[in-house]
Amino acid sequence: WQFNPLSRCARHPGGPNHTEMSQMEKNLKAAVAFLDLRPEFLLVREKSDIPVEQRPVSLKHLKKMAQFVEVFCGEHRWVDGRTGNLVDWKSVNLYNFVHNAVWPLSTPVGFEVTQAELSALSIRSDELIQIGNSVATIVEHNGARRLRYLRGEARDKIGRTTFTGALAEMWYNGSRSPSWFISHWWGEEVVLFVACVAEHAKTFGLDEDSLYWVCAYANNQSCIEEELGVSPLESPFAKALAICDGALVVMDSDSETLRRAWCALENAIVSRKQKQYAIANAKSPAAAVVVTLSPAPADVAEAEAECPGEVDEASVMLQSYRQASFPTALLVKAMETDFSCAQASNESDKLMIDKSVAEDLGGYADVNSRVRVMAATALCCSKTHNSSRKIYEVLADAVAPFFLSGGTEFLAAALPTSFRFAQNISAQGVQNSASVLQLADKVKCCEHLVTAVLDWGEQDSLTDSAASHFMAQLPAMHLDSIVANLHKTSVADETGTALGQLLSRCPRLRNANLSLYDTKLTDDGGHALVAGLDRSELQDLDLRIRNTGVGESTGVALGQSLSKCFNLLKLNLELSTTKMADASGVALGQALHNCPKLTKATITLHSTKLTDPGGQALVA
Repeated sequence: WQFNPLSRCARHPGGPNHTEMSQMEKNLKAAVAFLDLRPEFLLVREKSDIPVEQRPVSLKHLKKMAQFVEVFCGEHRWVDGRTGNLVDWKSVNLYNFVHNAVWPLSTPVGFEVTQAELSALSIRSDELIQIGNSVATIVEHNGARRLRYLRGEARDKIGRTTFTGALAEMWYNGSRSPSWFISHWWGEEVVLFVACVAEHAKTFGLDEDSLYWVCAYANNQSCIEEELGVSPLESPFAKALAICDGALVVMDSDSETLRRAWCALENAIVSRKQKQYAIANAKSPAAAVVVTLSPAPADVAEAEAECPGEVDEASVMLQSYRQASFPTALLVKAMETDFSCAQASNESDKLMIDKSVAEDLGGYADVNSRVRVMAATALCCSKTHNSSRKIYEVLADAVAPFFLSGGTEFLAAALPTSFRFAQNISAQGVQNSASVLQLADKVKCCEHLVTAVLDWGEQDSLTDSAASHFMAQLPAMHLDSIVANLHKTSVADETGTALGQLLSRCPRLRNANLSLYDTKLTDDGGHALVAGLDRSELQDLDLRIRNTGVGESTGVALGQSLSKCFNLLKLNLELSTTKMADASGVALGQALHNCPKLTKATITLHSTKLTDPGGQALVA
């Protein structure tokens, strides 16, 4: 059997059965039509010349496969290739799908056999041949007799498999570059797998023509040994990852994906090459969820549409809502990921993969941390977990930047003092100022911080001294974006001054959304605040200080700072119900004149002391 399947063949029980053979052949023809396959793409050549890594399938075709499984499984009596038992369409996994569909469809004329082999076993072309749980018959192609599989493992171990190919090659007769790589376990149900991919496409703003690389459909399953390459980094998996934008890990209900050696290799490559990364799970075809390291394109797009002035803050919240229903139990398991313990069906594969990861990819530490941190940060937004201690441990051991969102009290406890890698922090709510002080002492160690979102508006317990202390501790060297919602709190000039000093320490600041309306801010703190806005890299400013005690000193200083914002694109100023007057109007008018790239400006100054001279200078 290791060399020739005919050595183990037997006539189908009951002898020649023309009806059954005819029906199985009709089933395959119906499958070809349903899936819009083109067998002629395979039959015009003996061997494929399309590189394996350039054989992706589209989301549209994946969805068609899910429909195909539902329609064909029961009607065509699909079986488990290992047990021979019938399978239900909802439980069809890739092992079942390959056995009943991929193998017979992608080997339309099987492989050549000699007359001597046929004569020795008295095999006729009018009968079915049972080989284990596979079923075959004899066909002719190009004048040669060939063993044609109607179901099951269509592989000839002595290299005579010709006119076959990958399933993907029956849709595209040429090379195509995949956008995303899918890392998964073959035991995942096909319909749930497709649901995960569809949700991923929605989350990342991709259409149905987007191309995904899936090993089961990219590799020629009839000669898999030939296509795997001589080493892990020369395998189609590694080559496909090299040209993909990112990788989607489809996690099954028992997290088996994270315990498979080939998946470990794929994740290690993704981590090493710093590719985009996402994890998906589906409880049912209608309940798929995707977890991401930061707000996904769909989150940002929705935030821009619904909250154009608060995109950073809104996209973080939308990310939290989107992934809140991801199974908590799976996230807890993911926090314990250790790819060094992953297993392979062949022990030699396991040894080869571990050696390659250790010698060529820097070991498993980074990739383990990446998966654990993604799970930990997703759990930060969950109200149903009780794994706080484990989350703290995972974050303390992180080796790469990540995005962290959660309640202020939680983050104050979660961030260890030795931690450096929080790249994006979003803190919501304040139960007491002590947590703000505690978080300030932790966040000062986050030297890679790029984005800070402080959603503390309308929090009675937020004091001026606590807020100002936090601003003084916030790392500024790499800060690109800051959202400070401090409205309707007791913050005053101490916070305004500290916030201005923070802004002046941000050489890379591009986006600032500062909301201090209905606070105790006066000209002393207001002047210091706006003086920090003279940032030449600033592109988007949203400043809301209406209904405060600020006046002309703040208005004039604001105009002077904006005059230096040469790259400013968008501006929103809410200055109503303040003491600003004509000097402020003149200064703001001069500032607008010095912002050549400005595309949109909204300035509200009702209920101020502005008169015609200042108003005329402003609108000019």
